[in-house]
Amino acid sequence: MMSDSATSVARRFTALADAAPDRDALVFPEMAYSYGMLSALSKAFAIKMADLGVGRDATIQLETTDLPVVLAALLASSRLGARFAEAAITDALAADNPVTHRFGTPSSGSSRTTDLIIIDATWSPAEVLPSGGPTETLDSQPDLDAPWLVLATSGTTGTPKVVTLSQRMVLQRSLAVGDEFLPDITRVASLFPYNCRPFFARALGALLNGAAIVDRGDWAFWARAGVNRVTGSVTQAKKLQCEPGNTAKIAVLEVSGATLSESEARRLLGRFALVDDTYGATETSKSFSNHVTLGDDGALQRIGAMRDSLVEIVTDLGALCAVGETGEVRVRNGYCADHYVLPDGGAVDALTEGYFYPGDIARWDAAGALEILRRKDKTLINFDGVKLSAGMLEGIMRSVDGIARAAAFESPKEGSQDLIAFVVFEPGCNQPQVTELARKACSDALGAKFAPVKIWPINDIPRKMDGQTDYDKCAEILLDGIKDLGKSADM
Repeated sequence: MMSDSATSVARRFTALADAAPDRDALVFPEMAYSYGMLSALSKAFAIKMADLGVGRDATIQLETTDLPVVLAALLASSRLGARFAEAAITDALAADNPVTHRFGTPSSGSSRTTDLIIIDATWSPAEVLPSGGPTETLDSQPDLDAPWLVLATSGTTGTPKVVTLSQRMVLQRSLAVGDEFLPDITRVASLFPYNCRPFFARALGALLNGAAIVDRGDWAFWARAGVNRVTGSVTQAKKLQCEPGNTAKIAVLEVSGATLSESEARRLLGRFALVDDTYGATETSKSFSNHVTLGDDGALQRIGAMRDSLVEIVTDLGALCAVGETGEVRVRNGYCADHYVLPDGGAVDALTEGYFYPGDIARWDAAGALEILRRKDKTLINFDGVKLSAGMLEGIMRSVDGIARAAAFESPKEGSQDLIAFVVFEPGCNQPQVTELARKACSDALGAKFAPVKIWPINDIPRKMDGQTDYDKCAEILLDGIKDLGKSADM
């Protein structure tokens, strides 16, 4: 195999497939794809895409979550030197990397009818690859430092923006987690959707290190398939039924995107031997792990594990914080993104002098664990690692006739990620109707998960001395209201 710094993603995968063609790559309840099969499928996809004009100047996007199709298309884009935009990239975000080819499957359910190219049975290797014929023409080396993955991110500011990763950066990121994806040993199942950046990172980590990906399913299927690693967001993990069952514990659950509470960690440890509470970002990939286990005495143990990134907590003056001292997190590694693509221009200082500043206030504990305390900017709302400016959400609500002022914030209840809004209604408006219109406006503009779960009427929005919204006071008012409701229920 050629040196890792001088090969494309597709070439590394092809080399692994050629060396062990029968090794499991994708495992489903009724069948499995070997490395050889997935390699052939990706070559067939590359030939079909090339015939459609996909090349170094193209950006492709998929409107499907079909696992083999997603991975074959991802590898094919690497082979052709084309850019691959994740599903979250909108037309506005793609301004610097306009999508030239959109692909889907017959079951995609897409509303597009004119520009969607359907991937069907005619794309299979049996239909496309010449019997015993050469495919070397598809293996010309792409520019390893040109943009390859086009990914949506919110960064520290909470405003939509784009990060592009080259094939060299993706290879470095994938090899950096090689200890988690051991060849012929690791079998990982993902709770992440198959068309988003967090899944791409884990899938490429598996396939570029010789591990297997197991389709999502129930505990019995995972046990039969030999799953020993599961990965997903904290919110997705909360939906797992983790009561002790008939199957043995799975070795590792990796979670990310939000704070893992002690109660939730204990619940998850009923089904997993270790919970890897991961700290990472689109900008930096996986940077740090808090390894959470149960001791022999039943006490929760949390031990920090540094990856190959430099993770520091610094004071306002840039000095390193000692254990227990509170400061701001910054991250640095050899594959960190160095700039943002902003659809509306402007400068972002989250990427400064080789460091990424995620905007978290934290401290180190005595066991070396990273304890995230709060956001530096309380106007940012964090949903599974996707950050949104509260001001953006409030502006959408104020655009609805009948709402004069608004404040959006995360629920202060422990373990909750519900989005709450306080609104001041215009006199005489139909409050229930306006409430639903506001929720719909948020959902239409930003997606359903950013529609407030509860919109509370309030006489006035709490303000600080400088006139800015006092989000701490908002949270306090909400908690007091919940307590009062509880007391009324007990009477």
